[in-house]
Amino acid sequence: MVALRIRNEAMELYFAYGANLNKRECERWFLSQGLSNPLRKSCGRGRLPDMELCFDDDGTGDGRGTVNLHFRRGQWVEGQLFELSPFGWEVLNRKESGDGRCCSPTCVHVFRDTGEVVEAVVYALVTEGRPHFVRPAEAYTSVILEGLDAFGLSRHQLDAAKKGHVPPLMIDTVFVYGTLMQGQGNHGLLAEGASVESITRATVRADMVDLGGYPAAFRTENSQIQGELIRVRRLEQVLRRLDGLEGFTGYHLDSLYHRVLALVDVETGLACDAWIYLLAGSWKNYPVIASGDWRGHRRALNAMKHCTNSG
Repeated sequence: MVALRIRNEAMELYFAYGANLNKRECERWFLSQGLSNPLRKSCGRGRLPDMELCFDDDGTGDGRGTVNLHFRRGQWVEGQLFELSPFGWEVLNRKESGDGRCCSPTCVHVFRDTGEVVEAVVYALVTEGRPHFVRPAEAYTSVILEGLDAFGLSRHQLDAAKKGHVPPLMIDTVFVYGTLMQGQGNHGLLAEGASVESITRATVRADMVDLGGYPAAFRTENSQIQGELIRVRRLEQVLRRLDGLEGFTGYHLDSLYHRVLALVDVETGLACDAWIYLLAGSWKNYPVIASGDWRGHRRALNAMKHCTNSG
């Protein structure tokens, strides 16, 4: 599937998703400590996969909820990436660990709008299940909303989380172009439990290679591969099955594929985001499928085989 470009920033990137998005409030806090604000060099939007915003107890005992993260397959959190110097990390760590807070720096993988997957640090108390909701102060959520608006980030997830509601998933679509397509051998994993809502022909900018019994692709700007945009019900359950099929266990090279976001061009003329499974390793030792069409490629191979056997 699409070869992943992982860029190692030597842990220089910080992913902000809460009150640290608010420049005015950050400046005020650092000034009160006699420190310079380290969050001055923004380097674009980031999307943190398989995480969702929530409000829970941060360990200070003040009874007010603090924005946090918990695991939710198929969801993502929008935030902003910042480059920090070594001294900047010391200053930020002082802010995030002060006042009895239990937040700790955690290494995560974040999607950039360019398609890159980069390593970054996030401060959170990441939990597997949905934590107990603790209502935040209105002034606190207003600070976060102001920061989201300043960077043009979505506020829908925060609006739901601050009320203790379960935010809707950002998308409910998967792009497939090999054995998961309609009529192919693994399509049943998508269709199981009447999960498929609609199937539309679509394309993604990439090139395709033949790995034997299934295709793989690598991201390019000048070519496209053909496939299907599938809208599903119960996305979390569907992705759990597909993660198992594709050998996705995280954004490292021990995974066979990585699940990332791609901009999909639909035959109706629209474009939308969808989950797609991308090859984690190198594609260079495999034959290129110039047409970008897995079905057509298999038909051509079968025709050649038939001619050879007939001859």
